[in-house]
Amino acid sequence: MQEFNLVIIGGGPGGYLAALRAAQLGLKVTLVEENKIGGVCMNVGCIPTKYLLHQTGIIHQVKVTKNLEGPVQEVRLNWQNVQQGRQAVVDRLVKGLEFLMMRNKIKIIKGRGKVVGPGQVLVKTEKEEISLQADKIILATG
Repeated sequence: MQEFNLVIIGGGPGGYLAALRAAQLGLKVTLVEENKIGGVCMNVGCIPTKYLLHQTGIIHQVKVTKNLEGPVQEVRLNWQNVQQGRQAVVDRLVKGLEFLMMRNKIKIIKGRGKVVGPGQVLVKTEKEEISLQADKIILATG
């Protein structure tokens, strides 16, 4: 059984900010996340949506401006490039967050965490089950 001062289940904004602050205060921290760290907002919600809205906004501005000449109505998005750009932005943010976790010595376990007793968390990964013991547990599952 691995022992920590703090185990956090959920790697979204609440979870990763709690992990960073606890580590900065000197606690031994692990973060359990089933998917990519960063949560819904960073990976599939707010950030990707803002990227897509920005790209469509550019096209809209080109089509409505009075300062251009030529067939601007034919301008359209290359959807494959837009999707690749969106994913590149998300990947860059996730990698930055993973670097912050590593730099602050926060262990990240990719798996599904479950509180099974006082101070006890069981994490099911693709390959194994990991038992964790913690002084404190934070549930930050969104």
